[in-house]
Amino acid sequence: MRSSIIVSAAFALTLAACVQKESYTPVPRPYAYPRIELMDTARVNICVGNVEIPVNAAADKIFKGKDKLDIVYSPYGATLYLAAQKASDAAALRRIVENRSQRFALNLGGAPARNESFSANGFESKIIIAPEAPTPLQFITIGNEGDVVTGAVVFNSEMKTDSVLPVINAIHNDILHMLLNIAGNGNN
Repeated sequence: MRSSIIVSAAFALTLAACVQKESYTPVPRPYAYPRIELMDTARVNICVGNVEIPVNAAADKIFKGKDKLDIVYSPYGATLYLAAQKASDAAALRRIVENRSQRFALNLGGAPARNESFSANGFESKIIIAPEAPTPLQFITIGNEGDVVTGAVVFNSEMKTDSVLPVINAIHNDILHMLLNIAGNGNN
């Protein structure tokens, strides 16, 4: 009887050793990716060209004339370069859209991308999202009156894709809010 208990115990220990996981990862782990603190999402309305757009109040805004604005997300090391123009007629609008479409393709550098298209307040908008591209976010919006606003996000420093994704999502949300709330201001 005693030998059967010893054999059973040895069998149980052998079985337990075989079923146990290969390694144990303690929590918290001894390594981690740095956490990125996201900026506040309060907005302020700004006129660029013939449109009024809500932009992140915490971001620095650098005007480069009436029709160009750089929105600098300093904590993220990123800048949204924004430009507005008014197409004088259908042919001019077609040229602007063709030029921007070509620029979007070049900025992707062959990286995979997904598009979001939507309408709001008389503007047709398209956002191109490509986290692996040198320019991970780009957009164009076209108003009923021929107003065109385009933008592209560029990171000022090299960041790993896994570390930058929360930043891309935060800036994407700012762009989405901007385009859903854009308004023509009637200046020609």
